[in-house]
Amino acid sequence: VQTAVALDELGDDAFPVLIVCPNTMKHVWKRELEKWCPTAKSIHVIEGSQKAKVDQIMAAAKDDHSVVIINYEYTWRVSRQAGYGQLALARGEKVEGPLNKVPFRTTVLDEAHKIKNPRAAQTRACWWLGRMPTVRYRFALTGTPVANKPDDLWALLNFIDHKAWSSKTRFVER
Repeated sequence: VQTAVALDELGDDAFPVLIVCPNTMKHVWKRELEKWCPTAKSIHVIEGSQKAKVDQIMAAAKDDHSVVIINYEYTWRVSRQAGYGQLALARGEKVEGPLNKVPFRTTVLDEAHKIKNPRAAQTRACWWLGRMPTVRYRFALTGTPVANKPDDLWALLNFIDHKAWSSKTRFVER
């Protein structure tokens, strides 16, 4: 609710918005946005077949006040991925996907602790979605930012500001 209200307070500057969340939360987000964020003119819950999902994303690209809600497990299939250290990107990971064609101004990660593994494709896709040149606002929402060790937090901080938190090694040393 607080994020929906924050998006509404940001007004036109926040849209279009991308929300990445667990699959079970997609319709909860839609319901809460309809209730608390009237500036969101169209809300697209990405689901269905591969073709239907891509069509829904492309439809959202045509609307300046749209919100796209997608689950974590699907992000790496429809977005380019950010690099990580010496990990070389495969050819498909360097290609811009349908999500990269929408000029998102805000990216929200709900249950952001799902991106704690910097080697995972979904983590690197979420990083790229937060680094697109049009993105001005990034929200990382989680109740468990640190599950096992303090360096779990680094991937979330890298999403929020990849320039300030670029090196995991320096973060761990600090």
